[in-house]
Amino acid sequence: MQTFDEFETSASSEICLTPPALLCQTSLRASYRPDEARLAANDVPLVVAIGEQSAPPLREMATWLAQRLRLAVTPTPGGHVGYLTQPADVARVILPFLRGN
Repeated sequence: MQTFDEFETSASSEICLTPPALLCQTSLRASYRPDEARLAANDVPLVVAIGEQSAPPLREMATWLAQRLRLAVTPTPGGHVGYLTQPADVARVILPFLRGN
């Protein structure tokens, strides 16, 4: 399993090539480091969702996060903003989670 720093190094060049390029221009992204111990200790119900057509680095980020939360990645229709381009389809995927099913 990659550490966050290893992941960031391997994916950063690809992320900068995918919209929005703003991901590459923010100092917050450069300085942010998730607290992996807190992620592992999470007991709040969550869903880690990613658009089926999202760029590979974004899918890798979702997988990285899901692994630390001990969850599966939930694929949703569309790309990175499927909730805007296919809201009804994305809602069908996440509503069971929101309803507690």
